[in-house]
Amino acid sequence: MLERWFGPKIHHYLHLLGLMLVAFGLPFNKVLMSIGTIWGVANILLEGKFQDYSKRIINNKPFLFLLGFFLLHLGALLWTENWEYAFHDIRIKLPLLALPLALVAHPIIKRNEINLILLTFLTSLTLISIYNGYHYTQLSQTDIANNYREISQFGSHIRFSLLVVLGLVLLVYFFSQYKKWRLLFAAVFLWFAVYTYFSQVLSAPLSILFLLIFILIYKIWPKRLLRYSAAAIGVLIFTFGVISVQKIGHPKFDFSQLDEYSIRGNLYYHDSIHPSFENGKPVNIYISYDELESEWDKYFTIPYNGFDRKNNPIKGTLYRYMTALDLRKDLDGLKMLTKKDIENIQNGIATPDHLKRGFEGRFASLKYALENQDDPNNSTILQRIEYWKTAGQIISKSPILGVGTGDVQDAFDKQYELNDTRLSPPNRLRAHNMFLTIQLSFGILGSILFLLFMAKFLQFNRSVNQLLGFCLFGVMISSFFIEDTLETQTGVTMFSFFIGLILVKWEKTKPADS
Repeated sequence: MLERWFGPKIHHYLHLLGLMLVAFGLPFNKVLMSIGTIWGVANILLEGKFQDYSKRIINNKPFLFLLGFFLLHLGALLWTENWEYAFHDIRIKLPLLALPLALVAHPIIKRNEINLILLTFLTSLTLISIYNGYHYTQLSQTDIANNYREISQFGSHIRFSLLVVLGLVLLVYFFSQYKKWRLLFAAVFLWFAVYTYFSQVLSAPLSILFLLIFILIYKIWPKRLLRYSAAAIGVLIFTFGVISVQKIGHPKFDFSQLDEYSIRGNLYYHDSIHPSFENGKPVNIYISYDELESEWDKYFTIPYNGFDRKNNPIKGTLYRYMTALDLRKDLDGLKMLTKKDIENIQNGIATPDHLKRGFEGRFASLKYALENQDDPNNSTILQRIEYWKTAGQIISKSPILGVGTGDVQDAFDKQYELNDTRLSPPNRLRAHNMFLTIQLSFGILGSILFLLFMAKFLQFNRSVNQLLGFCLFGVMISSFFIEDTLETQTGVTMFSFFIGLILVKWEKTKPADS
């Protein structure tokens, strides 16, 4: 019908417009992502070339495995109990079917059209990152370390950092495609690199590591290379990381040689039974309560038994801060603090390292968490370790079929209770690892189907000599080890969008100005 009024290419142009809406919405707006996705499916239904669609779908093996993985969500309804959450989960994952289906049924094969879609994504990503960067500069100097999550104003800081790394990959691609615009692409690349550093999101360097691994696999891929090499390498890295983190604990310290009294003759308090550490040094030693309490009001406006401006006991913040400066918690140590130090402590800054921008400040927080594993709450790495341990216990109980599409959170809640977990109720979340989530949801069949999809997808990209597809896939897979990427609208749309774009063979012609 539309072809009669607007010409034979109208559906193709509508298809491009829908994809551009998704591309622009990825860093910015979920509504645009949803509209673009619905637009794409509705357009191919209106076009109605179902015989052509079926041929393309049947001949695209990676898509068939992805289709089987999505259909497994429906099949797993047979052994799920929480139907309400099951249908919620399926609704969230609809882009996993819809976008690749639209792109395989109506493939975009012209390189200039692919480039237009990808440039739309880069434009949106650049604009939003600039806005985020401006917001970051407005953060209070006393709030940098603990508010790095707020740098992303339109969604998860972790998923946005992943989009930025995907942007870095695309900028390298466009740098080789458009010689006249290389200076612009180089400038944006530099900005994305700076943004990645100051965002403090550790998943970004992890994504870059996986990117390098997938490039290596692409370069050495022979015909008989084990098809699951990428997944195997990733699993080994993940396993090594978990084991390494679990072995990190309290630093060794000799508590037998501590002075009993301060220079002023007052008794020190030393806690060697429940040690807490800051930069490898015990926090709860060399504390003279008498000297601190008697002189407190001369230095602090907040009462001795009060709370800092982040609602933490100010004494605890003081002890950590003085330990970081290698000061004893007595009157002489108190006198060594500057006015700036006093203000920092009252503002809730537990160590001067938290005032550092970029990964340096983030590593300080991570180091403290790994040195003090008694309480995993409010530590991203320690909470994830608890999630992964709990997921492993759930998997061991239902290894074949999993717990079903809708029962994942229920299974976690039950296991947390059985474990008498140290996590507070708001922090009792799901696996934060997509491979674990797939295994505990659908069992061995789900894991096999997804690994087969990965293998076929990589094999397809290698067969058509598509390094870009390898790189984009590597970056996205990296997020699977620390996030439930396919459990959120932005994550599943991002994955489905880029997978769909590179599930078909592009034309080999290059842009005219290259």
